[in-house]
Amino acid sequence: MKKVLGLIFVTIMYIGFLSGCGNSSAETEPTASETDTQSTGVSASKEKVTDFKEYEIAGVSFEVPEIWETQNSSDDTMYFYQDTYNFMTVAVDDSSGESVTGEYRDLFIDEFMNNLKNAKLLSNDEISVDNKPALKFNISSLIDGDIYNSSVVAFDVENQIVYFMNASMKSVSVDYNEEFESILNSISTPKEVVPSE
Repeated sequence: MKKVLGLIFVTIMYIGFLSGCGNSSAETEPTASETDTQSTGVSASKEKVTDFKEYEIAGVSFEVPEIWETQNSSDDTMYFYQDTYNFMTVAVDDSSGESVTGEYRDLFIDEFMNNLKNAKLLSNDEISVDNKPALKFNISSLIDGDIYNSSVVAFDVENQIVYFMNASMKSVSVDYNEEFESILNSISTPKEVVPSE
């Protein structure tokens, strides 16, 4: 569990780094319905997602919009970003026999939030990912001077914890939940092999 929390902390720091550096990807001309500006003056746009690329980590496959960029990924952590205002991290670590559902649920959430500045738990629930129990919680926290709303989905796979975290800058009112839900719905976990008698 401590290694998982270390990965979570590194992930949060990386997101802060990316948000400070911005995104150098080419921009497209948004339509009026795709652009949203709040009183803060922050503007963002989303392209319509039509193509997806498949990725795999710890035997868990999932699809991410092809237009999302990935950088600095490793065997146990993958970083994706749609634009300067939205980031997703997928990571895996040894569970040490602990599960993110059940008795370790509150501990996982508490320790996750302890690695963030001004973290507030907005909601949490047990859900299903590829017909397996999973934990989903939403938090608000301060990252690199900006408030981010994040959704975290974590589940157990073969003595490992896999988590997907999607963080969006709160001052941008573009809704990134549709893409994140699409990614979650694409998840395929390794099927357990039942020995024949």
